Amino acid sequence: PTDATNPSEIQFVDHTYGTTVVTAAQQAQIFENYIKQDPYLSDHRGQVAERNGAKRPWYNRLDAKFIQDLFTNIGSHRNTLEFSADIYNLPNLLNNYWGARKIYSVNNPLTVSSISASGVPSFFITPYNGAPVAQTFISTISTANTWAIQLGLRYIF
Repeated sequence: PTDATNPSEIQFVDHTYGTTVVTAAQQAQIFENYIKQDPYLSDHRGQVAERNGAKRPWYNRLDAKFIQDLFTNIGSHRNTLEFSADIYNLPNLLNNYWGARKIYSVNNPLTVSSISASGVPSFFITPYNGAPVAQTFISTISTANTWAIQLGLRYIF
């Protein structure tokens, strides 16, 4: 039987990322760091991954609306000037790490390079942005993930 918690169980091969060659030993260390930075992987090392076991980090978003009405009577009619401000993803306005949605950097951190005649696979770390993937999740940058303010003015008569 093999010890699946032993890092030497995985056979890495040298791989070129862009113009940089990363040796098998360097990839083994990168993969070890990858496992340590992920709570699910580090807690379940040596086990078969549970279905839906690893989940994306929780996403918090809070939207706010502020309204101020100014009233006046013109003749016998009441007139209102309404100012409004809608703030979308308020936590992200306060701190750029809050309200940020995380996505997987890659679905599988290991890529099979070859399989020997005896059936032993060799791997290399899956590339992400031209380098070996180093973290499970990255923040997405989109209008749905950043703060926004919408100002409004309405006249009610």
